[in-house]
Amino acid sequence: MKSEYDILNKTAFKLLKRLEWSGYQQGQGFGYMGSGNDGVHYPACPICNGIKPGVGAERDFSVEAIGHMVRCVLKNILLKEKM
Repeated sequence: MKSEYDILNKTAFKLLKRLEWSGYQQGQGFGYMGSGNDGVHYPACPICNGIKPGVGAERDFSVEAIGHMVRCVLKNILLKEKM
């Protein structure tokens, strides 16, 4: 039988997974030299601002900006809970 703690822990983990890529980063605009406020919005981590891998953002951002940053608190919590 699952304890109340186990149920709460599982619910919190699901909530954090939904939060993981809920922010956004905006790519370059389509104006002169990338100006303008009309760039593509890419899903990103709201904590470290790393861009979700596999969404095509490599055209607008460097490789280092893709995925969670090394010290991202959210990433570290999610990795601990998976174990």
